[in-house]
Amino acid sequence: MSEKIFNQALQNFVSDVAYKKSVIHLYELGYGGEEIKKNCTYPVTEEQITECIREYESKQASEEKNYFFIEETDAYGRKSFRRVKR
Repeated sequence: MSEKIFNQALQNFVSDVAYKKSVIHLYELGYGGEEIKKNCTYPVTEEQITECIREYESKQASEEKNYFFIEETDAYGRKSFRRVKR
C-alpha cells in the first residue's frame, strides 16, 4: 500500500517538474492542446495535456468560490473593493 502511494507521489512530482507548469502557462496564453504539444520539449501526450488543463480549471473554479468582494468607502468618499476569503 505505501509503495503504491509513494509511486503515485513520485509520478505527480515528475509530471509537475517536467510539463505541468509549462502546459498551464501556455494554456493561460491562449494556446490549444496541439499548439501546447508542439511547444513542449518534454514528451507529453494530448491526454496528459487535457488532464492537466482540466485539473487547473477545476482548481481555479473552486478557489473563486472561496472568495467574495466587499465594497468599502474611505473618508474621502472613494469606493474600493476588497476580496475576502469566506
